[in-house]
Formats: sequence, structure tokens, C-alpha cells
Amino acid sequence: MAGRAYAGCRRQWQLSAPIPQPLGVLVFPVVFEQDRLVGIDAVIDKDRASSLLAWELEADLFLISTGVDQVALDYGTSQEKLLEYLNAEEAQRYLREGQFPPGSMGPKIEAALSYLNRGGREVIITSPERIPEALQGMAGTRIARVTEPAGRRSHVSP
Repeated sequence: MAGRAYAGCRRQWQLSAPIPQPLGVLVFPVVFEQDRLVGIDAVIDKDRASSLLAWELEADLFLISTGVDQVALDYGTSQEKLLEYLNAEEAQRYLREGQFPPGSMGPKIEAALSYLNRGGREVIITSPERIPEALQGMAGTRIARVTEPAGRRSHVSP
């Protein structure tokens, strides 16, 4: 079907269809019953679903819009450090260290890593208001599979 993407494993699938909202996707969980897709009740993790959709669509960029302008280490403390850039290895290490807790930045970092591990090129995490600047490289946190060249890398904001 044109305009629809199917993604899933075993007998559970998600049917995703574009909706007329900026950056929006509507996701319906479905299962196969007697050779038909049937809707089911389920909780859909929007970050994971978006990561999978970005990968399935072969998107060059996966942008995660959230309530903060940048990802931070030691978030909410006097030691807070905003991050302009992370490579996947650093993001994974900080996630393991507990810097990105579940229910907060953790699911977004996990979704970013999932997209990158599948072969995606780049992830940006920022607030809706900063998306235009982030797309120009002037806001947000960029996460990529490899380290940026030394001249371009700007890891931690003051």
C-alpha cells in the first residue's frame, strides 16, 4: 500500500501511516489473524517506533524532538554539561553509566543508538523551537556512528 510502512517481528506488527502534522506519524499495533491484520491494544514507545521508521525509510537523518535544547551530562545538577556532539560509543558508555535515565533521555539515546547501529548516519536531539537551528548545525546534540574530524568536533558546551 502506498503511504504505509509495515515493521515488526514474529506475529506482532506495527502499521505506520503519515498524518498531516509536522514531524508526526500515527502508529497502529496489529497482529495477523487468519491472514488479516487486526488492531490490538498496546503501548507504543514513540522513540523506538520513530527509530525503526527512520531506518526503514532509509532516512539520512533521524531527528528527535524533545523538551530540552540539548542532551546533558549530570542533568539538573550544578555540574550539568550540555553536549553538542557524541559518537555512538560515547553515547553507549554514558547510557551504561546512568547519565540518561529511563523515562527521561534514556529512551531517546537508545532509539538513536538503535538507528545508528542499523546503519543510520546521524541523529539530532533538540527542542521543537530549535529544530531550524539544529538542522544548520547551530543547536541541539548530534550523535553519529564515528568521531567527527578534529576541526569540527565540539563536544561539550560551557
